[in-house]
Amino acid sequence: MSKHRSLSYARARLYLGITNVGFWVCLSSVVLGLGWAGQYFPTHPLAGKKLVVSLCIFLGGYIALQAPFDWLGGYLVPKAYRRYYGDFSDFVTNWLRGVSVQFLVLLMVAVSWQMFADWFPWIATGWMVLLLAVQMHLARLVGNFQSRGEFAWKSLDDAFTGGIAGLPGFQKPIFVTGRGQRLRAMDERRRNYLQRMILPSLGILLAVLFNLAGLLLASVMVHFPLNSVAGLVEIAMWFTIWSFLGLLILPSMSRPAVYAGDYALFSKGVSQEEFTQYLQSDPSQSGEESRGTWVERIFHPVPSPDNRIRAWGTAPGWSGCWHAARYALFLSWAGLSLLNRSVHCNIGKPNVWVLLPCD
Repeated sequence: MSKHRSLSYARARLYLGITNVGFWVCLSSVVLGLGWAGQYFPTHPLAGKKLVVSLCIFLGGYIALQAPFDWLGGYLVPKAYRRYYGDFSDFVTNWLRGVSVQFLVLLMVAVSWQMFADWFPWIATGWMVLLLAVQMHLARLVGNFQSRGEFAWKSLDDAFTGGIAGLPGFQKPIFVTGRGQRLRAMDERRRNYLQRMILPSLGILLAVLFNLAGLLLASVMVHFPLNSVAGLVEIAMWFTIWSFLGLLILPSMSRPAVYAGDYALFSKGVSQEEFTQYLQSDPSQSGEESRGTWVERIFHPVPSPDNRIRAWGTAPGWSGCWHAARYALFLSWAGLSLLNRSVHCNIGKPNVWVLLPCD
């Protein structure tokens, strides 16, 4: 990136994410306000081939409308800032792989909604549990990672930070290869502390409850039978708007858990100098070492490096729910939210659609 460029890579992605999220929220509002679901999709129950075709039209439209944003976020903007490490064919191949896997998952979710509409809340909850159970395997399918051991993955895109995958009680830490033995050891210690404090489990619980509340509310708001495609489309639109509220609310629940993990390192004897080097080694920070208060409060579940260094050695007032905001986005696949891959950290990047960037 040129040193004279006024707009940082992180800020360019933030504006793109705001535009992408705003597009889907506005479109969802228009669809609901003008009653387009009932005009363009069947309002009575379907079965067999007709049901699958109608659902494919809906999901295909989602993919088509999201594609330009994916191209910008996954290829054009990273390339402009010299943050893309392949060519256009690599982007297309990885994008097609990720989209195909997600399309199949969303199609299965949609079909199950139609077949078991009377048990809609239980079906939605079951899908969230299943997504968590297969999260690690799904991440491999969608993100096309190179593995060095079961829990050490390599990605060409530096947005990938690893994470903690799986159901509470069965979670596995995923690490990024190539960060060096000392930094890898710091990652392992930090994520072990987080798991012992059950903060990832609390994040998952909050994400599941938040999504379930939104789906229940959406099911009350629809004008058509829940076992009709028009009803499903309206639920997806309402849930998209609910997911947008989550983008505003849940980061404030997530940030305290990041500070709690930092404090665990401090209490185990890690020095501020070591911690600063650890943060500086993370390329996913995108050069945004500091942020304005409101930008961070609204858009970022992970505090900026400057804020984390300033808070070093200070115990947080409460421990929060680790990455509830980003767990909710992944689990929103179970509700057909159109925002699940439209935020600034994962637009056009299949390697972080399932395991979103974390601290």
